[in-house]
Amino acid sequence: MSRRKRSHRWRQDATAKRLDTLRSIHGSTDGETFARRIAYLRKIDPLVFEEWVIDAFQRRGWTVLRNLHYTGDGGLDGRIFKDGFWYGIQCKRYKGGIARSHVEQFAQDLRKFDLAGGFFVHTGRTPGSVIRNMDTVQVISGQELLDLLLTT
Repeated sequence: MSRRKRSHRWRQDATAKRLDTLRSIHGSTDGETFARRIAYLRKIDPLVFEEWVIDAFQRRGWTVLRNLHYTGDGGLDGRIFKDGFWYGIQCKRYKGGIARSHVEQFAQDLRKFDLAGGFFVHTGRTPGSVIRNMDTVQVISGQELLDLLLTT
């Protein structure tokens, strides 16, 4: 549905270019490559990042339901379906550590929309205190995020 909107179509098409760029980023060590790639993700358009994450789940075989609008949907950036259950996606570009309150709000949104769980995908650091007692939310960041985005 969202492909019909020009801004959605542009951002969805832009993800392929960003994927090529991300793949081309290398450092002199694995650690430097990782740091450069995460730094790149923190700089791209947040809505392109959102589309990229949703596309990555679709490439992995999930059925995707994109929002018709980029804002105003209770904090959910999209919904994905697999094995008989709907899940929510929330994408955030952080430079520092994520806030537990953001993850808790996302968990509330999942309950509000009666979803089985969700994926909180971000570019920052994940303090251990954030993910404790978050059984319905899977946090994806760091190398797991890069693996998700680089999978074709």
